[in-house]
Amino acid sequence: MIKLFYIFLVLQFHPLLSTDLPNLLLTAKAYCIQELSSKKIIIEKNSKEAFPMASLTKLGTALMSSEKIEPFEYLKIPSFAIVKNNYESKADLIENESYLFQDLLYGLLLPSGNDVARSLSFQLESKGFKFSNLSKDWIQKNNLSDFYFEESVGLSSKSKTNINDLMIILDLVEKNKNIFNVLQKKEYSFESKNGKSITVKSRTPIFKNKELIIFGKTGRTKSAGQCFAGFFQKKTKLFKIAILGSENLESDLLVSSEFINNFID
Repeated sequence: MIKLFYIFLVLQFHPLLSTDLPNLLLTAKAYCIQELSSKKIIIEKNSKEAFPMASLTKLGTALMSSEKIEPFEYLKIPSFAIVKNNYESKADLIENESYLFQDLLYGLLLPSGNDVARSLSFQLESKGFKFSNLSKDWIQKNNLSDFYFEESVGLSSKSKTNINDLMIILDLVEKNKNIFNVLQKKEYSFESKNGKSITVKSRTPIFKNKELIIFGKTGRTKSAGQCFAGFFQKKTKLFKIAILGSENLESDLLVSSEFINNFID
């Protein structure tokens, strides 16, 4: 809130300095805001440099899995996918229960469920696709230079990306309406094939700042810092935003949204 108060003061008394404010106030190592339709870059920093991306990996997992698994296909949850510790994120899937793929996307992206990610990897491999090989082909097909995920969760130190690749990933997300709609939910309930209910809640801040709505996917590990890939929606305009290596994601999102509110009609 102190940073927002500062930005208000600077905007009021020094409007000519306004376009430099995001670079002064954002804590992230790399970031970009781009208008979706025009591809116009609003602000950016270190967009070509690769950084760890933590659970932003799951956006790649979701997109790639959607090409190989049907929305109404049931997936049986293997025992090794169940998260039994307290430090991993999970959707609380039940071992040996079967869930629709379209429901599992909510469990993957809202609570960032590692149990879902491992179940999807298992399902792909049961269809004859080795995850690491499939991901390499998918990366090449989508012309990604530094987006790398050899496993589905994002815990590997090799899971890295650059901002430019995240802009491509967000284009793919926007075109996949199932995934795009998932990211706009705060909470979702679904049942297994046997009728056992699960409710998952988003770990990503979805909020409004004046006329602007913010939604997307977060990631966080010690090496990656705080990361975000998602969207700002203002009236009929949609902006993509990607943040890597933030020290204070909430502050960075608020500063970015205030910038959009003040300088974009």
